Order: sequence, then structure tokens, then C-alpha cells
Amino acid sequence: MKEFSQQMSNLGKFDSPQSLLKAYEALQSEFTKRCQLLSQTQKENEQLKQDANCKQRQEQVARQAMLDQNFVDNIVVKDQSIADKIIAKYLDDLSSGQGTSLLGATSGTAVLAPPKRPKNLSEAKRLVDIMLNS
Repeated sequence: MKEFSQQMSNLGKFDSPQSLLKAYEALQSEFTKRCQLLSQTQKENEQLKQDANCKQRQEQVARQAMLDQNFVDNIVVKDQSIADKIIAKYLDDLSSGQGTSLLGATSGTAVLAPPKRPKNLSEAKRLVDIMLNS
């Protein structure tokens, strides 16, 4: 009897061995559900990684194709939908005031030089002479 009462005191917050068994079974069930969820999440994560790698590979292939002049001339240039998109973007850039990009330039517009102003009286006289004699 003493041994039984000692076992009962070792049950902690549980009233009886049956309530301990019931809590254990509930805990085991929840643990199984979480393990299954973790496994499913890991599979989905691997699938997403594969999809990202596939997309990166598609972008690499597209860039390589654009370097092939034969592909550009025979496929890209002759495709009317691509031409329409390029023209629409060009016209949109023009209407927004951004202009088109110039080769080697950081913006699409030209920079005007500030007008020359005379620094002293002799320079002013020379500029007036040039304007009157022209």
C-alpha cells in the first residue's frame, strides 16, 4: 500500500495513472501531427528551391539567347508583340519626360552649358563688338 501511495505522489499534477495515460496519448497525437506538418513543410521548401533554380536557369537561357544575333534577328525582331511592347515603352518614356537613354549617358537628356557672362569691362566690350559685327 505504501508503494502505491508513493507512486501516486510521483504522478505530479495528475490525479490518477489513467489521467496521466490520457495526457500522454494526447501529447503523442499532437507530436505526430507536428512531425507530419514539419515533413510537409520541408517537402514544400524543397519544391520552392527547385522552382527558384528552374526560374534562374530560364533567365540564364534567355540572356544567352539574346546574345545570339541570329536568334535576335529571326525571332525577337520579327515578333510583333515584342515590337509593340518596345514601342509602347519608348512612347511612355517620351511622354513622361524621361527621354531615352543615350549610350554611355546616365540620363536621356542633353545638358546645356550656362551662357557666357563677361567678368570685366573689357570682356563686355569684346562681346558687344562680336554681337554687332556678326
